[in-house]
Amino acid sequence: MSRSSGDSSGAIITLTSDSITPITVQYIIMIADSGYFVIQQSNKAQLTLSNIEFIGAGTVKQEGLALLLIEYSSFRLSNNISTISPFVQAIRGQLEISSCSFGTSLETNLGQPAIQTSSQCTNIKFKQTIFSNLHSIITNGEQKASGAVIEMGEKTEVEFTDCIFIHCIDSSSDIQHSTGAVCIILKSSDLLIHQLSDEQTIQSTISFNQCQFTGCIGGSSGAIQSISNQSQLNLRLNIIIDKCSFDNCGNDNSIVGACWFDGQSEYNNYGDASVTNSRFRNCIGIKAGGILFGENMQPINAMNNVFYNNNIEYTKCLVTSDVFFSSKELLDQAGGISSILQGYTYEQNKQQSTIGQIKIQGFSSNFAPYLDCVTRNGTEQCGQIPCGGEMNIQPEQCEYIEDEDKDQECKQKCVPTLITPINECGCLPVNDPRQACKQVCIPTKDSLINELCPCFLIGDPREACKTIIQPSEDTPINEQSPCLALNDPREACKTITQPSEDTPINEQSPCLALNDPREACKTITQPSEDTPINEQSPC
Repeated sequence: MSRSSGDSSGAIITLTSDSITPITVQYIIMIADSGYFVIQQSNKAQLTLSNIEFIGAGTVKQEGLALLLIEYSSFRLSNNISTISPFVQAIRGQLEISSCSFGTSLETNLGQPAIQTSSQCTNIKFKQTIFSNLHSIITNGEQKASGAVIEMGEKTEVEFTDCIFIHCIDSSSDIQHSTGAVCIILKSSDLLIHQLSDEQTIQSTISFNQCQFTGCIGGSSGAIQSISNQSQLNLRLNIIIDKCSFDNCGNDNSIVGACWFDGQSEYNNYGDASVTNSRFRNCIGIKAGGILFGENMQPINAMNNVFYNNNIEYTKCLVTSDVFFSSKELLDQAGGISSILQGYTYEQNKQQSTIGQIKIQGFSSNFAPYLDCVTRNGTEQCGQIPCGGEMNIQPEQCEYIEDEDKDQECKQKCVPTLITPINECGCLPVNDPRQACKQVCIPTKDSLINELCPCFLIGDPREACKTIIQPSEDTPINEQSPCLALNDPREACKTITQPSEDTPINEQSPCLALNDPREACKTITQPSEDTPINEQSPC
């Protein structure tokens, strides 16, 4: 189905405001180089778009109050054009996007975010959706991101679950308002806010659960940025990030590598952020590599996170920086640094002899070694917390010691050439000249499955990856869920290697219960205690 190029105001399908019967559209291809693919205007009838291939720079628009559900669908451009509007735009109502893909293995040029939602929306959900190779240069609009720009209003609830953002890059010139993957904006309705007393507050929540951010870059933040665009304290933003990973996000022009939470400086507190059970590796920014809790954002929880080689740019030298707190007052209100960062660890880069870094505005102390020690050994073996870590201590109560000579620290870091072995000098997050370090894996049908390019949960074109589900510790091993080649949490799978036809059968690589390519393993069944020993089931 397609719409004529001259009909820029119409849509291929419109569900009108007086529609009351739920509609499902499925298994078709829609092509539009501009204008609209679909418009949902109904306040009562749900519209479901399932298994649809959207091709071109058209838009799916949600204007009604009833749910718009998009599932098992893909969005991509054609003819090397660039978008002038989002692929999906929600003005109000409910939106759910499940098991979809935006972009391809090739670069997709965007003039607007892939997804844009307004503060009048209520429930927004993204599940098992992949955003890949989205490159945006946005000249209009207040906030910019290649993946999604989400406005949070007084009734907005947003969830990202099991989503993947890979190579989402915004190159807009306004770096103060440029995010690689997701930009969150807090906006209030003046009419509603004026009806509230000073003591009344409304809290809107956005959550990220088990999401992956890889190679995402923006001028302000590589992966996630939240900002306030309203002057009232009655509306608060609650950000929850749990079990997510951030790899190679940001660059030496980004203010923050991975996550930046910030509010307007003239107000006391516009919300809180929680980042837990997550991993940050090789992220880089000017102020912080990992997380920056900015002005007027309360760091409510940052427990059980792991950091490795996250850096700040210091006069052309990368200096490790995992977490930075802009407000000691808000940090103490939330329970203090020892409480907020329980379970903090950093993985040391042995080639570069780096350690983690955690800083508080106004204090020279690095709290990372102490907090890492407490996590690994307990408080009794780690001495006293550095000055500034205690509750209610002010900067003037601690001696400010200038950081050690950054030039000396620079000299200790490896500077690779084209032929420097990776085992002597690990891949740099940016500007590494070696071919093996230049890009994160974007798999094709013929790409090998290995440690550098494991199966993606969604949208992996390799045949061996298409039927694989993401197992938990309790997932049974069967045809639908055989052992993964890498990172399988099940105990029975942890020592199993992924064999080829020529892999010898031994203790390190016994026959797999399912899908073993070796001839000697193909007739072997998986025995139980009562299985007889015979040719079909030898020991």
